[in-house]
Amino acid sequence: MRRWVAVLSLLGVTVVWGATFPVVKTALASASVGVFLSLRFFLAFLVLLVASYRRARPRWDKPALLCGLLLFAGYALQTAGLTQTLPSRSAFITSLSVILVPLLQWLVAGKLPSLRVWLAAALALFGLGLLLRPEAAPVSLGDGLTFLCALAFAGHVLALEAAVRRQHPSAVNTVQIGVVALLSPAVALATPFSLKWTAELVVALAITGVLASALAFAAMARVLLVLKAGETGVILAFEPVAAAVVSVLLGYEPVTTSMLFGGLLVVSGVALVAGSER
Repeated sequence: MRRWVAVLSLLGVTVVWGATFPVVKTALASASVGVFLSLRFFLAFLVLLVASYRRARPRWDKPALLCGLLLFAGYALQTAGLTQTLPSRSAFITSLSVILVPLLQWLVAGKLPSLRVWLAAALALFGLGLLLRPEAAPVSLGDGLTFLCALAFAGHVLALEAAVRRQHPSAVNTVQIGVVALLSPAVALATPFSLKWTAELVVALAITGVLASALAFAAMARVLLVLKAGETGVILAFEPVAAAVVSVLLGYEPVTTSMLFGGLLVVSGVALVAGSER
């Protein structure tokens, strides 16, 4: 794969991931959180199982299973948070996971983050404050759930880094998606059941299950053979920008100065830390 193809592919992945925030928001009007997660990841697991089983037969070892547990926690918290917060808020708060990764590395390995990392964190947190605008809209439970989601995704990055050393990345991906698919019905059982088959729900499942879960993670694994981790992180930092644009286009919220300035600061912070060495 040529470098420019890898860059364009990863940019496409960020657009798909960014678009899932308002898409999921719409889908939750037709299905409860647990039902939606179950349908989404069952579909993704089937796609991966058919597409990659012969090429990279998965082993259900502890590192891969841990990836699945953390990924499940992240998606469950993110989807639950979306029921009580705006799509662009969810996207920007989730993006803090890129900053939380080196901070968790510090706690786990004892390696102090560089000044560049602290500067990136300060930019992102200040931008987040502008984006949330507590004087106009108080911080909600959905915002808190989404922040916990960011912590889970940050932990997932560290776990995935260890898991891919033991088996092929495609096999790890199949296992982790499979774990999410197996655990998601527990959320459906623990929450009120709601399911109404609508065109919006079908479209959301196609986007999130096939594109945003199965194919997007497969594409990301491929481009990581060409791009460095820091470069990949900078490109992925454009995901919340795509989410905000789609959210505005769908009429969830208007464009405001605080949204633009706050979003720019968050993206600047995420891009700054993503571009640093791990």
